[in-house]
Amino acid sequence: MKNEIIKKQSRLISLLFVLLFFIILISVGGFFNKLVVSQNGGIMPVLSDESYKTFTHFGYKDPSEIEYPFLSDIFTIGNAIFSIGDFFIIFGFISLLVTCILIIHCNHQLKKLKKHYDKNFSLYNSP
Repeated sequence: MKNEIIKKQSRLISLLFVLLFFIILISVGGFFNKLVVSQNGGIMPVLSDESYKTFTHFGYKDPSEIEYPFLSDIFTIGNAIFSIGDFFIIFGFISLLVTCILIIHCNHQLKKLKKHYDKNFSLYNSP
């Protein structure tokens, strides 16, 4: 029984490190977006072929004028246009949500195990 508690505690600690990783991933995505926006006059440039059909190019007439074009909005999915930073943020938030649910579940199981352990084994440990 005590080994199960130790396993659950170590799993909880592992999940907290995973949570930290996803927070860093979200921060990196935000940094990428902030970098490309700050280097391009305060706007996010759009470099998708589909964007020329549906959106204006936000004042950039020549794509060679854009700083960090690989970090700009280059991926078109449906009517939305995304950057690499956006994917980092979206993946990070979804993973963060799933990890939080796992942490809550693991913590609940750990509390149940501790309660069961205290109830069944505290009589044997007392003098």
